[in-house]
Amino acid sequence: MIRGTILFICTQCKKVFLALDIEYNATSLSVSMPCERCGSTRTMPLQQVEMEMWVEEMDRESLEDRLMKKQLIYKGPGAVHIEQKNTPDEQYHTGMMYLNGTLRICGTDDVAFYWLMKAAKQGHAQAQYQVGKMLCHRSCIDEYLQNPPFCYTEGTTFQWMSKAAEQGLPEAMCYLGNMYHIGKLIEKNLDKAFAWHLKASMAGCAASEYAIACLYKQGEGVERNTFRALRWCRKAALHECPEAQLRLGIIYESTGKERHFLTASTFYRQAAQQKPEAWLWSGIVYDNSGKEWAFYTDFSSYQWSAQQKQAEAWQRLALLYEIGKGVEQDFQKAWECYLNAWKVGNEKAYLEAKRLLGEGLANPEISTLKEWYRDCITQGHKEMWYDLGKIYYDGKVGERNLKEAFQCYLIAARTAHVVEAQYALGCMYEQGKGVQPDLQKAVRWYKEAAKQGHVEAQAACGRLKEHEEQL
Repeated sequence: MIRGTILFICTQCKKVFLALDIEYNATSLSVSMPCERCGSTRTMPLQQVEMEMWVEEMDRESLEDRLMKKQLIYKGPGAVHIEQKNTPDEQYHTGMMYLNGTLRICGTDDVAFYWLMKAAKQGHAQAQYQVGKMLCHRSCIDEYLQNPPFCYTEGTTFQWMSKAAEQGLPEAMCYLGNMYHIGKLIEKNLDKAFAWHLKASMAGCAASEYAIACLYKQGEGVERNTFRALRWCRKAALHECPEAQLRLGIIYESTGKERHFLTASTFYRQAAQQKPEAWLWSGIVYDNSGKEWAFYTDFSSYQWSAQQKQAEAWQRLALLYEIGKGVEQDFQKAWECYLNAWKVGNEKAYLEAKRLLGEGLANPEISTLKEWYRDCITQGHKEMWYDLGKIYYDGKVGERNLKEAFQCYLIAARTAHVVEAQYALGCMYEQGKGVQPDLQKAVRWYKEAAKQGHVEAQAACGRLKEHEEQL
């Protein structure tokens, strides 16, 4: 099986190179990999150099012959054949399969980087773009790996992006424009930022069209012009750029005109329904904090911000459904939009969805509601055990199940200290519903609820106390 990647040294030409670490016969040994320079299979891992004398005693030639004939690697339970990856296209597609998770092994990112780097060195534009992104987002590479004879990574993010951009790759030109705008990895140059985005937009890059709108809006790299900013923003929105669609929806809604609410809802819906990778492609997001427009090269920060923007699109659409602006008032659809916003990562949307349920405005199917409660519990909202218990107590999922309701109430009371769950437990213990009657436990749960100000629990404590005095 593949254990990741490892540094090998060739005993013929002394080349040090990175290759797949494939275990030999379920031992700690590694299969010899062909040298990148001379093609020799007389190679060994660097950590095994001190065992060279012992290794040389093995029948290396016969082992290498068998391996070169079979070319087997192991993925999961079965063995599959691996073809020689000699062309840049084959190397690029292999790297992307590891990068996208189609192939999963230990050290997947390193293996992906290995194949993409091989393709990039041969002039493959897409591979150069991916290598540039990975160099920007990955952790720092050890210094000794950056120098000869290792040369694990050759070049910087800027250099690889420049090579890809010079070949006319729109994504690379857009990325270069962003880099020049923020000045994080290279010196900030707004004129070059605008120029690269203009080239990318001419090649059909919607993200760069939106970036040009941002630059016109702020007057960076070009004279400030609100009309041109809106024109470029609309152009990007029509070309399926989600950030532009969200921004344009906000602009139309802000006019306050009835006829513009419908257009705003259309753009919100288009932005919200975009696939996650569409939000993660351009490297540009609209930001409400501080600056009006923000650019990101740090992947984790950008990923979080992009998710928040997609959630904002769902939440704004939900509000239009709730108030009936631009669309027919529909609380059920509003609840579904709030639910989608929560799934993307907006915790405020969770509260709004719960509010619509509590006010009885939304009435989703019980199966959908039950699934959402369990998702909420998984995400750490332990108070939702009480809501799940109510479904079982009321018999909304078939026959009434008091035992299941009791267990849900008990978890909610113990883990989240839900006052309604504490009072419900007191009632169930007092009345013997779903559990054996026990007045002492009933009083204990009534007191817990009473401490939190539950009026009915306080009355129950007084009633049971009078009952004990009469006895």
